[in-house]
Amino acid sequence: MMKALQFNVNVPKFLIIQALRPISVSFCYRGPFSTVKLINMPEPTLPSPEWVKIKTKLCGVCGSDINLLFLKDSPTASPFTSFPCVPGHEICGEIVETGKEVGNCKTGDLVAVVPALNCYTRAISPICRSCAAGLTANCENFAGSAFSPGMFTGICKDINGGFAEYIVAHKSQVYVVPAGVSPESAALVEPLSVGYR
Repeated sequence: MMKALQFNVNVPKFLIIQALRPISVSFCYRGPFSTVKLINMPEPTLPSPEWVKIKTKLCGVCGSDINLLFLKDSPTASPFTSFPCVPGHEICGEIVETGKEVGNCKTGDLVAVVPALNCYTRAISPICRSCAAGLTANCENFAGSAFSPGMFTGICKDINGGFAEYIVAHKSQVYVVPAGVSPESAALVEPLSVGYR
């Protein structure tokens, strides 16, 4: 078992919190209608031999995480998410297990994680036009395959994010951190790449 910060919402809870939030935003994270709670959950297992298990060292808090927790996102995004989920996608961690078909990293490596859950991570074939063009963050299959809907790690109920002790990631999502780069800097790879793009 591992500790994780779980986010969950449904239509009644969403409406109640929208009514209460002008009084205090604390209703989003405290009390009977809270969207988040600290839970014990099973450690994730490798979905296939192309995946790795990572012990989270650091996970940044993105503006999208804040919007999620405070219910500022539009409900129209719900086809691209699934709940309950464990948020967190700005991740740096140490690989503790590798599948047999992983060759780009090994146990003990410090890695940064690219969070997009695209055709490659979902084992969808043939891959969509965006993935074929190298634009995997624009994948057209964020709701396909054996995984529940979720554009990226942390908003998919089947692939938990970094607000947990362990995560799993597809081999295409992990990049070994070069020697001399701190875990703090490595956790910023995802937001830096978004800003650069």
